[in-house]
Amino acid sequence: MCGIAGVVDARAPDNRVSVERQLRQLDHRGPDSWGVYAREGAVIGQTRLAVIDLVTGDPPVTGEDGAVGVALNGEIYNFYALREELRRRGHKLTTDGDTETIAHLAEELEPVEVARRLEGMFAFAIWDDRRRRLVLGRDRLGKKPLYYWHDAGRLVFGSEIKAVLAHPLVSRDLDAGAIPSYLTLGYVPTPRTFFAGIKSVPPGHVLTLDTGGIHLERYWEPQVPGVSGVTALDLGSKEAATQIRRRLEAAVRKRLVSDVPLGAFLSGGVDSSAIVGIMAEHSSRPVLTFTIGFEDDDGFDERPY
Repeated sequence: MCGIAGVVDARAPDNRVSVERQLRQLDHRGPDSWGVYAREGAVIGQTRLAVIDLVTGDPPVTGEDGAVGVALNGEIYNFYALREELRRRGHKLTTDGDTETIAHLAEELEPVEVARRLEGMFAFAIWDDRRRRLVLGRDRLGKKPLYYWHDAGRLVFGSEIKAVLAHPLVSRDLDAGAIPSYLTLGYVPTPRTFFAGIKSVPPGHVLTLDTGGIHLERYWEPQVPGVSGVTALDLGSKEAATQIRRRLEAAVRKRLVSDVPLGAFLSGGVDSSAIVGIMAEHSSRPVLTFTIGFEDDDGFDERPY
């Protein structure tokens, strides 16, 4: 879990101090290192929890000539394959991590295509200094959070709302209309938040800010039989179980790429037990498991299971 933050403001050429203030609000998300990528009118930064590439992956991470900088929260599961593809096309990569992959893709592709090429859980920020363009992207299901405030050509973003609020220009005015949603649903639906000027980048979308303004574009939506032009598979129970097992194993294996020991929360239910079982089958190290218990509430105590 890393944290990203940044500011684009052509009227304030050096935003480094503001972004460093934002990053201090995200220290708990990335205790291993932090860094900023600064260009005139734009600064993006990252606090890092090192999981992949412990040696050369510290921020800031850039493309070949430094014109493209990237901050990433999350992991890109297919980055090995993407790196090999980029090398075959002549790119020279200088780290062993996944963040640099995004920078090199952004040198070639439009923002929506960059996001489509990525498999993983992620929220990223790209500053392209040649195009004077900021790109914010969020993974397909919105596992990684990303918030922003925009006003008159200025944009402030962060992995948490408090990082956005750390910028002195951002208003703390509440959005009263969000309260009924929270009381009814138990959450505030995207893109709304409790703050009137702060929005969430929706899952499966990229946001672009350039000289032409701000644009939000969807790059993915779920394929629903009868709705998205796809048909449901007609499988018997045995074949369906085989397909589920195959897909679950593939999903778990993708998530085992790490340069540090991996662990899992184990509740004793079927889902977490199945995942830990597959982890044990495919991991070269013992799987660390953790179970949560509450001394004063037996209804939420998972230790007996």
